[in-house]
Amino acid sequence: MTDVVRMGVVGAGTIALRGILPHVVGPHRHIDEQHVFEDIMQVVDWVCGDGPSMVTAEHARHVIEIIECACRSAETGKVQDLATAF
Repeated sequence: MTDVVRMGVVGAGTIALRGILPHVVGPHRHIDEQHVFEDIMQVVDWVCGDGPSMVTAEHARHVIEIIECACRSAETGKVQDLATAF
């Protein structure tokens, strides 16, 4: 089975990705940063026991390291090496 993704402009240049952002429906299609709302709702689903987490703890750790290294690089002007991999 293939997952069809439909994209459409829904006001103020916002893009709705049906199939990728399943919680972005109704009035939520008109908010900025729809992906942030979707992320929060996925955490709510996970906490309520409605499904598995979409990412692993290892992936989250790697993303946090990337963010921290980017901040450190911006402060120091030096390249930072990552200790984790994903």
